[in-house]
Amino acid sequence: MPPIFQILGLVVCFGAPAAIAFVVSGWLWSWRRPLASLAVAASAPVACYIILFLFASRSAAIVRIETPQDADVVKGGWLSVEGDVKPADASVTILVHPTEANGWWVQAPVQKGIGGAWRAGVSLGTSTDGRHKHFQLVAVAASSPWLAALRGQLLREGVRVVRPPALPQSEIVSIWRVE
Repeated sequence: MPPIFQILGLVVCFGAPAAIAFVVSGWLWSWRRPLASLAVAASAPVACYIILFLFASRSAAIVRIETPQDADVVKGGWLSVEGDVKPADASVTILVHPTEANGWWVQAPVQKGIGGAWRAGVSLGTSTDGRHKHFQLVAVAASSPWLAALRGQLLREGVRVVRPPALPQSEIVSIWRVE
């Protein structure tokens, strides 16, 4: 997500409640207490922060990668990764890190199954790139997609990120690609 959209999201999320609180409190006090209206307006973004980021984060997702296992040896440039997530409706994204390169590559969206099970196909390079190399896999999950969007942590397939986002994540699985 471009930084301008993240900034606009924060302005809408926190600026709008502050402006509304200022106007409503000014109107209620017939504009005789402008400092009180400013105090109310200043507290509105704090209240929004507490509601959105603290209370909404309590139902954090729990995500696991079941296959492959840590230290597995895999063949080929495509790998099927399977796992589960709780709550079952949480969104899951897989990130792949070639240990000889910088960053993590966002993979295609996972296919959801029953009861929180999911499966994803991930790329481990090309037919020549990535052979005889180590890779790391991690699954990240967001129990509420709107909260991930507000935090600017929407992940798009094919994008390289410096590190996995600050979302609930699985244990990192290290694998070795032989062919």
